[in-house]
Amino acid sequence: MSSITLYTPGHNLVPDSLIMHGIVRYLTWADVNIDSVKIRRLGDRFAIEVGDPNSIKEDKAKQVLASLQGFFEKIDAANLNRPAFKEWIRQFSQAITKFYFDSVRIYVNYNHKDESAEGYGRAGYPTLYLPLGPLNDCTMIERVLHKDCYAAKHEDSTYKVCYTCFLFANLGLVYGSGVVRIHSNYNSITDMRAVSIMYTLIPPAEAGMGDVVLAQRMLENNYEVYDLEKTGADTALVPSIIKKLSNALADAMHTFRMNALVWALTWPYKVVTIREFEKPDPALMLRNLHLVYMP
Repeated sequence: MSSITLYTPGHNLVPDSLIMHGIVRYLTWADVNIDSVKIRRLGDRFAIEVGDPNSIKEDKAKQVLASLQGFFEKIDAANLNRPAFKEWIRQFSQAITKFYFDSVRIYVNYNHKDESAEGYGRAGYPTLYLPLGPLNDCTMIERVLHKDCYAAKHEDSTYKVCYTCFLFANLGLVYGSGVVRIHSNYNSITDMRAVSIMYTLIPPAEAGMGDVVLAQRMLENNYEVYDLEKTGADTALVPSIIKKLSNALADAMHTFRMNALVWALTWPYKVVTIREFEKPDPALMLRNLHLVYMP
């Protein structure tokens, strides 16, 4: 069979980056011929070009999906909306079950998102929870904005995606991103203060699948939770944590020759920041993340 190209659906750079990582991990489980696969950047989307599609064994990948365990802790670290956690996990489990009858080749369709009618207020689809998808109409690159911006244009609806997109975005979060959460008063929804910083590595133009898989090996176990009450510390600790993260990200960018994409949320204000870094400059990262301190 001739080569195929899988396109991320075009929700936004953050969810598309996660979906790209999710597809790469799935293809790894499917024993694809890694040397035949390239990931190419298409603006805020990605094209995964598979030169040897006959090597994809989806039955094997689905067996891995069915046996997935241990992803709850990383999702919990990214999530600041604690009441939503149970529903998030329920929808993720549903997505795994439903995908048994589907195929990753659904993404051969460049217009998948539009034809599936994904977007705001779409009934019957899972919610693209904010850690999975800060979107362009409520955030702007290199800026920090209040949650009202997220709600202003779509007060009565949330952004919905099909179960397949929800599945691969979550796989990308678990296997293709890192999370740092800092909190205090975690057991009180009304008094909790928290910041969750998420990051991933993405090709600036083109990369072989092998390079992306190596980056995932570094990212998949990267989630840290700092409880300021347990450490006996206060918010003065936050700058040192962010400095540590900035240095580690710069090292990873240099090692893998990829861009870093960083997005962060704070609670209770739900401030959102999104920034793609093209140079491994820890000082630049530190300057752009200094506003993401605990409120």
